[in-house]
Amino acid sequence: MHVADRATGGLLLLSHKRFPRSFVDNFAYYPADSPRARIMKEIKPTYGHYTEVFNFTDKSSINDDICGAAIIPVKYRGELVAVLNLASNTYNEIPVKARTTLEAIAAQIGGVIARVRVEEEKEVLIVELKDALDKVKILSGLIPICANCKKIRDDKGYWTQVEDYVRAHSEAKFSHGICPECMKKLYPDFIHDI
Repeated sequence: MHVADRATGGLLLLSHKRFPRSFVDNFAYYPADSPRARIMKEIKPTYGHYTEVFNFTDKSSINDDICGAAIIPVKYRGELVAVLNLASNTYNEIPVKARTTLEAIAAQIGGVIARVRVEEEKEVLIVELKDALDKVKILSGLIPICANCKKIRDDKGYWTQVEDYVRAHSEAKFSHGICPECMKKLYPDFIHDI
């Protein structure tokens, strides 16, 4: 079976270990823009002798033990997710009754591949969201603050500077300056110079 690579659009072959090595090497990967990938993406279920179905260019790759073959596109909601490649060493051509079954199996495989992809995407998204939540610290709720000195009472009952409390409960950083009102109170002599 060739599985469609969503990132590149190419088709990657997944095969049984008993499949002839020469076959696997010939058909291991089709880049998205290759003629073979375009044909396989547009193909309808195809049945026949395996040398015709798989269109061998290298005759040395032909395996005399294999007779009938099929290529069945595996789609989910109109999107090609894989191409089922089948070969038989008992039938010169896949029987008509078996074709219907194979096409039904291909439809089921398409649904399974789509669900697996959705689950993988969900897992990636969950990891990303957890990472984002780990980075976010939000101050919320009622914060007891002194009306005079503006210190904040923490959960243990200790009074701390606003900067220390906010730094401990968020990702905020402080830089200090003096507002105009405090400048008048603290440095009245410098106000006239400004």
